[in-house]
Amino acid sequence: MKKKILLVIASSAVTLVVAFLVAEIYLRYKSGPVPPPDSGFELYTHDGRKVSTYVGSMKLSLDAFTFYSNFPSQHTPTFNINSAGLRAEEGVERDQLPKIAFLGGSAAFGFGTKDQETIPSIMEASVKSHHVLNAGVIGFFSGQELTHLVTRVINYRPAVVVAYDGWNDLFGTVYIPERNESELGFNQIFFAVEDQLAEKHETDRSAGKSLSRFMGIAASKSRVLDRFNRALESNQPARRPADRRLLDLVVETYGENLRKMALFSHAAGAEFIVVLQPELGQKSYRTPEEEQLLKNGFGPTIRYDQFPDLYREFRNKAKVLLTRDGVEWIDINDSPAFQNGRDTLFTDVVHTNRRGNEIIAELIVPRLQTLLKSKNNAPSASRPSSGIERKHHSGK
Repeated sequence: MKKKILLVIASSAVTLVVAFLVAEIYLRYKSGPVPPPDSGFELYTHDGRKVSTYVGSMKLSLDAFTFYSNFPSQHTPTFNINSAGLRAEEGVERDQLPKIAFLGGSAAFGFGTKDQETIPSIMEASVKSHHVLNAGVIGFFSGQELTHLVTRVINYRPAVVVAYDGWNDLFGTVYIPERNESELGFNQIFFAVEDQLAEKHETDRSAGKSLSRFMGIAASKSRVLDRFNRALESNQPARRPADRRLLDLVVETYGENLRKMALFSHAAGAEFIVVLQPELGQKSYRTPEEEQLLKNGFGPTIRYDQFPDLYREFRNKAKVLLTRDGVEWIDINDSPAFQNGRDTLFTDVVHTNRRGNEIIAELIVPRLQTLLKSKNNAPSASRPSSGIERKHHSGK
């Protein structure tokens, strides 16, 4: 009897394995290997050795200062990154034309849009006297922008430094509730890679862990399991709520990082301005397409409907701190051109399309021109006012 049971179990297992292999072969023949997600990234060492299981069209490199940065000399059908890690033509940072540095995360980088459709590229077409260097790196928080400015970007001697940010600092914290006040201002990729390093150490010491890791990597390459996971995700309701307990600490950390960026920029002879980036939930008029984007949120496991109110509170508190510290700012979210725009301006809840980038550039450029004019007219021994009297400007 036991032999029959074991035989049935063995036959069933073999049948399942054969069925799985047949399905895998069929799906690979029909659709090819599991494609990298358009919005994903891969992490490499500075000399090109892959060090993560992440899969995507964007390469990031481990960085001694900011933890990671854009992998240099990277070219895809959508974007080009030069040898300096900037989204720009090769050598543009070394030519004689004065520079404007544009810092931020994926929205500043322009992920999802072509090179000529990014905010810095559109701005440069209007500010012909300067190159607008796209120094955005996907996922960057304000702490990483500060470090990036101090260790790399300031070397280009920018006349103006623009920090285009806000959303990452808040979103990347309130949906990672295990963070504490000493873990703010930088991207959660750090924790993921830290976990992978620990897992690698455990794998070296344990055959069981090694087998488990091998199975996990093999499963990530499977077309069958990929479809199975997608089916599970599509049926999974949004359930992770935003954790607002760290809101005030996030605002304080964000404000302090920007204050330091302003002080450092001024000490280096550059003007500095913060642009609070737009978020779809702040828009008064939304097209049907944008309403669907807002409903979709930011993934199937996140209750994004709570975030717009949190971001509104974050912006209001941040502006109070920036004004107190004399830091120039523009809030794109308050501009009528953004609020009442009849076009679809977003590709998701935070990334803007070409039309959205055009509107944002149109709102930033006049303030840039004012800063450049005041810089050119100011005596070399003194700095112009940081413009607290202009605190109510919001991109109008």
